[in-house]
Amino acid sequence: MELPGQGKVHSWTVCNFAGERFQSDVPYTLVLVEFDGVDTMTLGRLENVDASAICIGMQVRTVSDNKDYVRFEPL
Repeated sequence: MELPGQGKVHSWTVCNFAGERFQSDVPYTLVLVEFDGVDTMTLGRLENVDASAICIGMQVRTVSDNKDYVRFEPL
């Protein structure tokens, strides 16, 4: 699935617990991102930002790489 390039944070949380595969990543931030003109939101990991700077409405961009989960970073 190809995601739009930019969106905004609808909701977010810091994960302090994880399954075995992601235990070494704890804590990490998950965000629910909404995109203009798209009828659904996408859950992914927000990276390269301190949790104290995250807010509802924060503009983010989709990070394209070969990871098997969706990633975003602030604009």
